[in-house]
This record gives sequence, structure tokens and C-alpha cells, in this order.
Amino acid sequence: MKKKLLYILLLLIPLSSLTSGLFAQQAPLMTHYYLNRFIFNPSYISVQPENQLHLMYRSQWAGLAGAPETMLLTYQHTLPHKNMGLGAMVKRENLNLVSQTSALASYSYLVNLKKEHSLSFGLSLGALFSSINWDKVMLEDLIDPKLAANNGQSRADGNFGILYTYKNLQVGWSVQNLFARGSSAKFDLSNAFLRYTNHSIFSASYKIKPKTGDFTFEPIFLFRYANNFPGQIDLSFVTEWKEKAWLSVGYRNSYGYSLSVGMKVVDKVSFAYAYEIANKNVGVASNGTHELMLRYGFGKKKPAKEPEPKTETP
Repeated sequence: MKKKLLYILLLLIPLSSLTSGLFAQQAPLMTHYYLNRFIFNPSYISVQPENQLHLMYRSQWAGLAGAPETMLLTYQHTLPHKNMGLGAMVKRENLNLVSQTSALASYSYLVNLKKEHSLSFGLSLGALFSSINWDKVMLEDLIDPKLAANNGQSRADGNFGILYTYKNLQVGWSVQNLFARGSSAKFDLSNAFLRYTNHSIFSASYKIKPKTGDFTFEPIFLFRYANNFPGQIDLSFVTEWKEKAWLSVGYRNSYGYSLSVGMKVVDKVSFAYAYEIANKNVGVASNGTHELMLRYGFGKKKPAKEPEPKTETP
């Protein structure tokens, strides 16, 4: 087992080299990531307890003109008998003048290392498209010609992730925007992909299941970083009741706090709402950040059957 863990560490080290390049602004991380961890690490697909369809919407810094908007549709399909999972993700972002749409297909594979120990890998590949929101361009007669050059740009996009699971402990590492080349520290309209550079996310969580009672508790830790960026810590604490209702409080350093509540509306459908308040900068002047999530889960995995004892025939 020690040798296998050493191999894991040796694999993780070179991944950090993928975060080269200047970091202008991070790809968005939804507050409801704890309900859909596939959005920051594709290796989670193969460990999901059921097939899941998520629809998510985020309005950041509501009330401010040109504030970011994110719409996200994801699907995860588990194949437990083959230790595999398949997924798809479509994301649309409005970033004031620039809109970006990405479409990714994902594959995840689970390796059972030892009893209650497993390692899963995930890879997402697709494309990212950009366009200009001409209705938001306020330059009357002096329109920069570089705006037109940005309209209809496209490039390859992708994510990679790895996840180690032991009982209720999960430790992961992912690299986002694999093919990004970085962006200039100065605003340059010749590059519509200003928001994206490749960066890494380290995650750790542990679900606490008391012997008595119907509640579970889970602290979640995320750390996002890239070159020339000091890094960002995201902490969440989730309380869940009978897999029917949950409450989450969170803190994101250099940003602010979040609160999320959700419940199972009917047998297979869940709904959640989150509110964030920034403690400085532009967020203070806004009406906060609002986020909605709708989830449909089906095809729940069945627990493995215990082998029947052999009976001797006389």
C-alpha cells in the first residue's frame, strides 16, 4: 500500500507544472460545488452513487451593470460494473462584453487499490467558443476594431483530475483549462479568453456519520492556485439530514461568505439556493451573489451483495 501511495504522489507532482502562465482571473467556481463536484474534478463521476443531471445558474454581484452570469448544465452517468463513468458539461458565461460557451465530454475510471481504498482518474475534452455582446458595447462611433476580431473565436478546452478515496475521506487534485496559454496582465481586446488560464485545484473532504441520529456532517477544503496568483482557499461545512435536506456555510478568502440551503422536492428531484456576500471591492456595492441549482438523480447504485456461503452436499 505504501508503494501505491508513493506512485500517487509522484503522479501529482508534475501536474503542478501545467499551471504555468500568467493568471488574470479564475474560472468560476459555483457555490453548490459540494453538490456537483464534477464541475471542478472529472474523476468524481465514477464514484457518484447515482446518475445525475444538474442545472445551475449563478448571478454574481447582482445589481451591477455587466456583472458576470454563469449557466451550467452537467450530466454524469456511472457504470459501476465496469468501474467507469461518463459525463458531459455545457457552460455559458456572460462577462460584460464577452460571452463564452464551452462544451466538454468526460470519462472517469475507478481503480480499487485495496479494501476501502480506491483511486479514480478523469479527463474532460471539448471546445470553448467566444463572442461579443454587441448590445453592451457603449462606444458609439469609436468602436475598437479588435472587438470584431474576437467575435466567433474558438479553441480546445479540457480538464484533468485524480481522486483518492478511503472510507469517508476524499482527496483530489485537478487541472482546469488544460490548453490555456495564459493571458496578459494588461487588458487586451485581441484576446477574448482573458478569464481563463490553466490552474490547479486541491480538494479534501471527510463525511462524518454519527452512530446515532439522522444527520451527517462534512467539512470541505479547496485550494485554487496558479503562477503569479497568491491562491484562494474555499472552506465549506455541510450538514445533511437523511439525504433529504441540507445546509451549507462557506468562506472564501479574499472574497467573503456564503450560505446554501436545499431539499429534495420529490423522490428524484432536489432544489438548492445559495447567497454570497463579498466583504470588499466591487461585491460590497452589489446586491450579493445569487445561485440556483436543480438536480435530478436516478439509477442509484445497488450495494454489493455478500457472497452466499457454500453448503456441503452429503
